[in-house]
Amino acid sequence: MFITFEPQDYGKLGLSKNPFPAIALCNYNTDNDFFMESMLHKMKELYKTLKKLSNEKRKCNIFLRSPKGTGKTTFLINFCRWINMWQGNVYAVYTSYPPSWGIYKLYQYGFHWIGRKHFADAYNYLKKLITYNRINFVESYFMEKTHGLSLDPYTAFDKLKRTNAADKMSAIFSSVINMITILKKIDIIIMAIDNIENVWDYIGPYQKLVFLSFIKNTLSKIIKPCVTIMPLPYNPNFESWIRYNFPEALKWLSLTKDHVFNLELQEEDYCFNVVMKYLELCRDAKATQGSFPFTETAVRNIIRYNTGVISGILSDAFNLIEIGVKGGTIIDDKVVAEYYKQSYKPGKSSVTELSIKCPATNYKFGHSWVDKRYDYEKKLWRRTCSLCGITEESTPTGYRRFFDAEGKLISETHSNRK
Repeated sequence: MFITFEPQDYGKLGLSKNPFPAIALCNYNTDNDFFMESMLHKMKELYKTLKKLSNEKRKCNIFLRSPKGTGKTTFLINFCRWINMWQGNVYAVYTSYPPSWGIYKLYQYGFHWIGRKHFADAYNYLKKLITYNRINFVESYFMEKTHGLSLDPYTAFDKLKRTNAADKMSAIFSSVINMITILKKIDIIIMAIDNIENVWDYIGPYQKLVFLSFIKNTLSKIIKPCVTIMPLPYNPNFESWIRYNFPEALKWLSLTKDHVFNLELQEEDYCFNVVMKYLELCRDAKATQGSFPFTETAVRNIIRYNTGVISGILSDAFNLIEIGVKGGTIIDDKVVAEYYKQSYKPGKSSVTELSIKCPATNYKFGHSWVDKRYDYEKKLWRRTCSLCGITEESTPTGYRRFFDAEGKLISETHSNRK
């Protein structure tokens, strides 16, 4: 554990404070617009894809594919923000499916995203429409729960959030979305459902069935074309994954290979720009001594060590800033090398060496991961470097084992995703 220093100490490195998150976050930043700017090209590309799909089919699904820890959650949240800010005829709702409380939490995430004020505007508008008997877009249970809309909107909002039966949650959620589509004259609904790839292998058959039924029932009641976006585990054998994970319940969503969107957020230059943007946010204009924290090579070595996984990059950057403040020196290649040497004690150092010698990413060193596959029986990922033949096996919790080209165990480690 590193010591946290007083804010004035960071002036040694030309910073007002440590700009990086102290812990690895699934969504490493959701508030700053520069992430929206950094991801804008990919956002526009995804939007173009879903527009095309929604024109072909009223209800469909897009799977978002990217390795764990690379920023899918950050992308989804900022994508939904961007849609609601700039695409006037499209409305996006972000939800997450945590392992605790399952559907109930997903439902509450949706309500939290919509917000009390947005709900109140649509609810008051619906009250006006009742006088003209134009209420065919809300479910009878919704009307029952709100006592025929005699409740004030904020009381109704709190009351509806407490519903916990899956079929009733579906009726309410679809009714609220329909209210908003009528109020705002929306043509397309986007529903982003996050975290599925992290929990799917750990929830029971009943929970899976409830989830699938909730999604199907909710979407079937939405009156406008609707596209759902869900992250997909990084598995090239898409058809096999679908057959294993999705029963007949979702066939009507037309799940095909064409509905996969590859989110590439591991490029070295992209990760480098993210680190630089964080640093710029906290640059101390009044600092009269010290150097700006990292040399460029040091930053690129951090990125390569983490193979472009942004959550690991930011966590390591945080720790290195604390080390740099303590020593009052710029963070160069030697400081980075010593950090990784100290971070991974015996039993892990060989993995560090392998990661540096064999980055096996999309960087131009001749190495690249091939034959990526998921072993459903052992519940682990397996991939091989095309150049040196090193094979990596990893579990969703980050436990890794490395084998040489002849299948001999080289090294193993517990999670290195902090």
